[in-house]
Amino acid sequence: QMSLHDVYMIHGAAANTSSQRRTGVALRYMPATSLFDRGLKPVDGKTGVAVNFAQRPLWLLRGQDRAGNDFSVGH
Repeated sequence: QMSLHDVYMIHGAAANTSSQRRTGVALRYMPATSLFDRGLKPVDGKTGVAVNFAQRPLWLLRGQDRAGNDFSVGH
């Protein structure tokens, strides 16, 4: 089963009491004119989960990168 949500939609789920793992995936898109800031510290993301922005992989899905992002990091 899969549930898709807009980033601004408030949503929630009851506690997982089953023996099966619950997982989540976040896909984020940005224009090819945006520069991904690898200098952010994990607490800057304020997600509650430590994220290593310096090693986060990026993929160019379409067009040409116009901001100078490094797509070789994290792969």
